[in-house]
Amino acid sequence: MKELIIDENYYGLVKEVSRYVYNGNIDFEGNIKINIPLFVTGDINSVGWINSGEYIKAGGYIYAGEAIKAGGSISAGESIYSGESISAGGSIYAAGSINSVGWINSGESIYSGESIEAGGSIYAGGSINSGGYIYVVEYIYSVGSISAGGNIYAGEYIKAGGYIEIEKKNILLSQTIEQQKEDLIDCLEELTEGNTITPRVAEYFDYMRERYLGKWSTE
Repeated sequence: MKELIIDENYYGLVKEVSRYVYNGNIDFEGNIKINIPLFVTGDINSVGWINSGEYIKAGGYIYAGEAIKAGGSISAGESIYSGESISAGGSIYAAGSINSVGWINSGESIYSGESIEAGGSIYAGGSINSGGYIYVVEYIYSVGSISAGGNIYAGEYIKAGGYIEIEKKNILLSQTIEQQKEDLIDCLEELTEGNTITPRVAEYFDYMRERYLGKWSTE
């Protein structure tokens, strides 16, 4: 596949103090390799992958048919989409949605003004915050807190080093009863060790404990 290399000699760049700016969109039917700290005022669109040792920032959306990877942060004024995976050594931010066919991995926090979806897992070295729902085929793990304006769904488990907060509806797990039992007990044990949780999620755990733990204890 063809490869576009963007460095300080790329046509149309404007040099600023600590970065380069490209006014407009960057569209390429191949892979895009970025070798400079770059801000694109419009969209970044690649049929293949997008890779940068620095950060990737766009005023519009960031789209890649394959993976998106940055040594620093990834930021979009609209949405971020990857046909494979999204990986950032720093934070991942989108005013719109964040969608990956595979996994999403951030060394810091993940923020989406709309929704977050992953066909694999989600890991964040900081917090995870979504203005809408969070949907993950595998698991969600956050070193910090997890918050969402809609549902939080994981096919395996949801774990957070801080609190879990949802504005609407519930936390949903697609698991066997035995897996749900183990995860619920783990969560309850963590709470007794000093972790905090919001009243809404505490109410959910109370419900689950009353409905299921009593039943399990009599088996």
